[in-house]
Amino acid sequence: MKFNTSLSSVLLALAALSQAIPTPDALPDGFEPISSEEVRRRMAEPQGSMAKRTPGGIYLCTGENYSGTCGYAVQPVCGSGQCSTASSIAQHCVILTSPYLRNIGSFGPDSGATVYLSTNGNCNEAVASISNPGSGKFFEYAGGIGHQITSFLVFAS
Repeated sequence: MKFNTSLSSVLLALAALSQAIPTPDALPDGFEPISSEEVRRRMAEPQGSMAKRTPGGIYLCTGENYSGTCGYAVQPVCGSGQCSTASSIAQHCVILTSPYLRNIGSFGPDSGATVYLSTNGNCNEAVASISNPGSGKFFEYAGGIGHQITSFLVFAS
């Protein structure tokens, strides 16, 4: 009986851990799984710290306060003079898929970029923007954009 209880406890702990960090297959192309704790740790680092931050680096989580399914990816960045035509916007536009499509509770861009948020799926019309440190309450940000966002475009700032 003691063995079964211990085994059950271990299996439950492993199941909880496996749900805390999503598998790469569950995230959009380019996004790497990252734990909620690691996102919060990285976001809490001071701007001037030695920690490497990459313009275009984006943290997304399905839950508020960087919880739920989280991922990180360095996205294509529009530099000076770029993204002024429909074709260059299309090349840099990040189209969201499951689990983030219309379901972002936390949005955290690395410093050095401004992210323009779209709800039309093609980045041609930004309805809001966000920059570092982002928002842990993205479902409430800019009129509830976390429930509406379909795509975004990253510009170097």
